[in-house]
Amino acid sequence: MGNQYDRRSSQRYSVRIPCRVICNGVQVKATLVDISEEGLGFVTSMPFLYEGRNVEVVFEVGQLHTDEKDGALHLTLEIRNQFSDSFAKRFGAKLREIPQDYLRYLKNILNKSRCNLLCDVMAKTAV
Repeated sequence: MGNQYDRRSSQRYSVRIPCRVICNGVQVKATLVDISEEGLGFVTSMPFLYEGRNVEVVFEVGQLHTDEKDGALHLTLEIRNQFSDSFAKRFGAKLREIPQDYLRYLKNILNKSRCNLLCDVMAKTAV
């Protein structure tokens, strides 16, 4: 039997992005910990999330990356899995719809990531 990673059809990338999770009108702070074309992972202390539940995740991306007036992405997701440890609960969620703004943002942060990695490698080899 495969593990949770076998089910993924797109690669996830580690991030640390502050966000808000909204469920049934209750809003709490959270942190995105990974991101992909089809979903994301986040940690939060929200107590009543479970697999199958729909939530909204909102995070700031700036006016250049979205058509939204507030400069934030508003994503609707379905909780697919959860893991708890002594610090927080980690949730994996799949996007219900994949907005073009989200794909543009993802492409932008991945390009910045690759550029930073390349710059780091070049700086180390130049010494």
